[in-house]
Amino acid sequence: MAEHRASNADADLRCLRWDAEGDRRLAALTADDWNRLAVALDGGAGLSLLARRLRRAGVEPPAAIAGRLRAHAMALAARTLQAQAQLATMIAATGRPALLLKGVDLADRLYGNLGHRAMGDIDFLVQPDDALAYHAQLLAAGFEASAAPDAAMRAVSWQHHTLYAPPAGPMRLPFELHWRLEGGEHGDRIDLSAMWDRSLPHGSAVRAPQEQALQSRGSPSSSK
Repeated sequence: MAEHRASNADADLRCLRWDAEGDRRLAALTADDWNRLAVALDGGAGLSLLARRLRRAGVEPPAAIAGRLRAHAMALAARTLQAQAQLATMIAATGRPALLLKGVDLADRLYGNLGHRAMGDIDFLVQPDDALAYHAQLLAAGFEASAAPDAAMRAVSWQHHTLYAPPAGPMRLPFELHWRLEGGEHGDRIDLSAMWDRSLPHGSAVRAPQEQALQSRGSPSSSK
């Protein structure tokens, strides 16, 4: 029986394939299929993926599933808006710019909706000499730092960010303060000055990466 349920769940997840076969499977889901799929995806980024797949395929889910997807999207948007407000407050307090990275940028600029991109933290890049100013603001806001991004830490080539655990409370996300995009030899190849020069305004002093803004003097293993 357990093997049968697992087999059904695997079959349901095939509707998430980003192709015509996935579209066909989405359109053919039965009520039981929808219930299993919702259970399998609940509690993670899977619900956001399902919402994007439904929009691509033009499929309307059952009312109960649609309600769960709306509630999930609203919760994600609320968390992101709260984090953006915190970052804007820190920028205003320090008077120094920051560049949005990964999810907090992509949710708005690529997905077009803060409720469509799940994220586990808020990544942002600052100028190395501004790291301690942001560190002080995060501590003042009740965050707990994994380490202080002082000059000694920033001088270590493989160090590139510091983690900040949020204070207790609903909808709070941790912050990840970067002064490099990556540590080690790959990080040294990334031309951060070009990235800053080609970044785009995103309200206040926040910056967002422009397309092809990441220039390198080699071939970094990944881009943020």
